[in-house]
Amino acid sequence: MPASDNAQKDREIFCQSPAKEGTIKNGRLVCPETSEDFAISEIRGDRTFKVESESMGVSRREASPLGRNARTKDYGLRLWENEDLVPRPDDVFQERLFCVRWSENYIDDRGKEKSRRHFSSVAEADLERERKTLSLLTERFKEWQEKGFIPSQEIEKGGDKTEEPIRTRGWTHWHHLFTPRQLLMHGLFLEKFNQLYGNDPVYCTVACLSIGAATNRLARLCGIDPHISKGPGSTMNVFSNQALNTYYTYGKLKAKNGDQSLPSSKRAKIKL
Repeated sequence: MPASDNAQKDREIFCQSPAKEGTIKNGRLVCPETSEDFAISEIRGDRTFKVESESMGVSRREASPLGRNARTKDYGLRLWENEDLVPRPDDVFQERLFCVRWSENYIDDRGKEKSRRHFSSVAEADLERERKTLSLLTERFKEWQEKGFIPSQEIEKGGDKTEEPIRTRGWTHWHHLFTPRQLLMHGLFLEKFNQLYGNDPVYCTVACLSIGAATNRLARLCGIDPHISKGPGSTMNVFSNQALNTYYTYGKLKAKNGDQSLPSSKRAKIKL
């Protein structure tokens, strides 16, 4: 969906009636205004090629895009570099915060504690926090990678599912699977743990187990759980199935009681 110059329309577009049935159907992008649909591979700019053997080696001749007789394929997305934490302005796929969900605890007429969920569009204060988070992470990024507080390795190639983040999003390093806020949270946790316990083998084991559990719930690969019992709007864990699935919408953050930046007890951010 192309970004709009109208910021308010951009933030509230998920409420508009034409998009109620969704903008992704059968793996194709559907325009909520015109109902036109487009293959995701076309949007990425994927092209297929026919490989032909010649006496002096192998040549590659461009076939028609997505041609039937092609034997290899070039994926059209720009490959992210190590320093990339968010999409560049000219990238095909962009990200934006488009919905904020929080739950409010209250006491009903019978004196029982209950909760209710609220959904809202994005306020300027939310966007300012996003900018601040990116700035804080950028300041620490190089040092944290050197110390191992956040990932620095490239995603190994080999295997359709392992390469899915590379193919479908252009993410080339493991830390690309996390938003700046998630990387900041993971990095701060391990930094503080290291300051308190150093290289103690027992506590290092505890830290590894803890961060493993955290990354399973705080990543760009956490889809939205649509079940009514979960909100909807709660996040699924990364390995809800055994694949590195990339999503068009995903949950970004869950905060606990006491976070003064939140309007209520819990707040979840959903990105597109």
